[in-house]
Amino acid sequence: MPWKDMGKVVGDNGTIGNINSTYINNGGEPGVSVTKSGDDSAPDITFEFENLVNDPLTSSEIEQISNDTQLTSSSVLNGTGLTTLWSRIKTKFAPKSHTHDASDITAGELAAILIANGLIDTDMLAAGAVTTTKIADGAVTKDKLEKTLGDSLSQAVKPSLWGDAGNRSVTLPLATDNNGDLYMLIASADGKLIYRRWHEGINTNVWAK
Repeated sequence: MPWKDMGKVVGDNGTIGNINSTYINNGGEPGVSVTKSGDDSAPDITFEFENLVNDPLTSSEIEQISNDTQLTSSSVLNGTGLTTLWSRIKTKFAPKSHTHDASDITAGELAAILIANGLIDTDMLAAGAVTTTKIADGAVTKDKLEKTLGDSLSQAVKPSLWGDAGNRSVTLPLATDNNGDLYMLIASADGKLIYRRWHEGINTNVWAK
């Protein structure tokens, strides 16, 4: 408790009164006030010390602070209190290193650079999750297509026109099988529709209608 030697207090008749002191910690400004009481012949002097000694914060006060309560106090944070406060603070925030479940992502987009190769396979995608509007123009190349589909696309060409004006046939290549045989559909000049196979330089009509 604060103490100060005020010297000898002598009343009108030379009698010494009582000297008392009180301490108040109300979170206000520090200060000292002096009051006199009793008979003037030997007055009692009381010193009231306000917020001069900083008591450590109690566990209850630290709990209030950690719960966003506005606390009025001149108490201070010592080592014990700091340890308690830090344990409270850690419960308010996620650890520096932590993970999230995919279901926690409810908005925004993930850049491709953030997704490791092989991290997401078809089993992880809901049906219809990837629509054509989500695929940028030119994003899917022939090299990224399944081989059979890619080969079919590479072999698809524009129809060929044969003959003179008024007497023309149209040939539309369809596909090539594993043996290298080419299959085509022909609309002949005489109005027939022919399904033809080309093998080692020889054309064979599979059917004609």
